[in-house]
Amino acid sequence: MIFSGALSFEDGLKVVKIRAEAMQEASDQVPSGLVSIMGHADLDVQLLCDNAKEWSYSRGTQEPVACVANYLFPGGWVLGGDKSSVQYILEYGKAKHGIKRAQFIPVSGAFHTKLMEPAQEPLTRVLESVNIQTPRCTVYSGTSCQPFNNPDQIKR
Repeated sequence: MIFSGALSFEDGLKVVKIRAEAMQEASDQVPSGLVSIMGHADLDVQLLCDNAKEWSYSRGTQEPVACVANYLFPGGWVLGGDKSSVQYILEYGKAKHGIKRAQFIPVSGAFHTKLMEPAQEPLTRVLESVNIQTPRCTVYSGTSCQPFNNPDQIKR
């Protein structure tokens, strides 16, 4: 966004700072994490996540979370969730679900999951406070793969 001229360098730093602080605060609210897995392309990732949530719930987590945080390649995903769900994936993913490899990612939270919802409000506020221009070159969304064409679309 900065390179395209949609955001000034100063405003870009402001947005990144607020986003980082908000995501850290969300991470502090619920112990959580990410795990990178490699399996076969037709691995039932939803079943794996459902089993992880059931296991976590049975160990006292009131609202367990386990879901795909990133699609890496056919047969490769990053899964995120509460700490107990991540533990299930690491401990039982190979034996019960046929995962070839599972690796804990040493980060402070389950980014790209619903556990980051508390970070939305501060990010929305900071995006409303900065001046966003129409990009001078095509910038594509990292989530929809569609080009950003106007400031309102960028803010959303």
